[in-house]
Order: sequence, then structure tokens, then C-alpha cells
Amino acid sequence: MKKLYVGIIAFVIILILYFFGSQQEPQLAPEEIFCGDCTDWEEVGCGRGTCGAHEMTYGRTCDIPEIRDPPVSDGDKTGLPLLSPGIPKLSPAPTQCMINCIPNTICNILPVISNPNPIDGAIDQPITGVVLSWDAVDDDEDSIVYDVYFGESLVLVSSDQTETTYVLGGLSPGTTYLWQIVAKDSFGEFTGEVWSFSTLDAFSISVSLSNAMATGIAWDISELPVTDQDAGGNNGVGITDYNAQIDATGTNVDIYVRANGNLISGGNSILLNNEEFSYSLIDGSIPGGVKYPLTTNYLDNLIGENLPSGTNVYFKFFLTVPGGQSPGLYSNLVDVKAVPHGDLP
Repeated sequence: MKKLYVGIIAFVIILILYFFGSQQEPQLAPEEIFCGDCTDWEEVGCGRGTCGAHEMTYGRTCDIPEIRDPPVSDGDKTGLPLLSPGIPKLSPAPTQCMINCIPNTICNILPVISNPNPIDGAIDQPITGVVLSWDAVDDDEDSIVYDVYFGESLVLVSSDQTETTYVLGGLSPGTTYLWQIVAKDSFGEFTGEVWSFSTLDAFSISVSLSNAMATGIAWDISELPVTDQDAGGNNGVGITDYNAQIDATGTNVDIYVRANGNLISGGNSILLNNEEFSYSLIDGSIPGGVKYPLTTNYLDNLIGENLPSGTNVYFKFFLTVPGGQSPGLYSNLVDVKAVPHGDLP
């Protein structure tokens, strides 16, 4: 019996020695291969305490992606070993830390999208001049790029743009449009809500010409030749009598101008290529106005783009008459046309 007790005691001692002998503390990285700090421990279920204590006692366990351990689990707790890119694997963290702590990169705070413009559900939007805009916040202060989806059904229209605006082209009246922003940082992406707006059922455009403009651009030619002679309504350096006002509902406009043909005086005419004009959208005296050739084609004479309702256009006209031309009161008509922004006249 005594031998049995001795045998049992010896066996227990061997087991104890084997157990404690097999428990090796994680090895710290030698100074010469420690290439950077590991990411902070993050809480996943168990709290920071256990893993933080492990770090203070033994240092950090790191490895490179090629030899990274697969995810481990313990009931409903899952996680990854704490990793730092580029540091050779040294020794595993204690099981509890492997199960309950993960790197910051996996716990990245994604950007958040808010404050859409037009606001969600907006109605009676114009068919031109609409600019989508939004706010974005990333608490990690990561760089953000955006994918923009837009249409009657969502279609990717811009990818990886850095701006928080997107300019839309011409829209259809009486239509509901959807839009959505996906914000992406280096570690993941945030898919925003699907927002919508609808356009006006119809649009209207009207052009009101001043009386001098509507009745014709006229020159009283008495001496020849003349160069850059002011039309009667130019009023020299003063405010011109030639102007047009644009009124529009549901759209911004592009404005074009053209002449109806050559200048006529009874049976005599002066070729249109002798007539020029200058214009301004802000100053009726048109100081220092650049002169442009006038043609019979609207497409040759685009005055302004994406202009709002209430825009006024001021004109001055000039005529060069060659020698040998008959004197007289010469005139022609000039038409102004406004179309929805992006349309052709």
C-alpha cells in the first residue's frame, strides 16, 4: 500500500511539473524586429481589462496577414487575435484575448451621411439647375470618397469623387427621382438612405423685349463710310434701350440671340456681317463690352447658361458701312430665345 501511495504521489508530481513546464509566457519581440506599435485593444464583450493586463505584463502579440490565425469562437463570443501589420508572429495571446479582443481596423467607425439637399421628399423642384449636396462626418478623420447613385431607379452616376456635391443635368417634368450616397474610407463603406425629390409638373419660359428691341435695331446712315456706328438706341455710354427680360417657372434657362437677316433701307441693304453686338447681364451701360458678330443662327450666339428667372440681358449694336453704300435708315430685327438649361434652341 505504501508503494502505491508513493507511486500516486510521484505521478501527481510528474503531472504538475509537466503542466507548469508546458505553460510558456508569450515571447516579446526583440527590439530589432519590432517595427511599430500594435493597434489599441478594443472591447468585444469581455471589456478591456483582461487583454490590457496581458499587454502590460507580456507585451503585444502581433503577426502578418500571411500567417494570421483564423477567427476563433467561444459560444457567442467571436473575434480575432490582435494583429499589427508587418510584424512577424511571435507567440499567441492568451485564449481569452484571442476570443474577446480585435484590432482597431476591424472596429473602424464608418462615415455618416446626413443633410441631403434637396431634402428628402422635396416637391416642385426645377427641371434644370438642381445640385445634389450632403454632409459627411468620419469620427476617425479618415479620408472619404463617395459613390453617387441617381435616377428614376438608382444608377451609379459618379464613383470615388471627393466632392460632397453633384450637378444634375436636365430633368423631366412631373417625375420622382431617387438618390443615394455611399461614403467610403480606407476600412469600409457606409450606405446612406435612399432619398427622393420630384420635379414640377410643367415649366414655362417667356421673353419680354423692350420696345426698341421689338421694333428693330436702326441706324440713320447719312455719311459714308462709317465704322462701329452706334445703333440709335445704344445711347452712347449711357443705359441702352435694347434689353430683354427672361421669366421662367420650373427651370433655369440658356439664352440665345440671332438676327432675321441683312439690314434693309427701302430697296437697299447692308450685309449682316457688317453688324456686331455687345451685351451684359448686369449693367445696362455695358462698359467695355466685347463685340461679337451677329448671325442668323441661334447656335452661333449663346448669351448665357443656367440663368434664373428674372434675368435681364442688355444689348448694344454697332454697324460698319463701306464706302459707296447708299445713305438711309437701315434696320433689322433681332430675336432673343430662352430654352431650358441644356436644351438647344
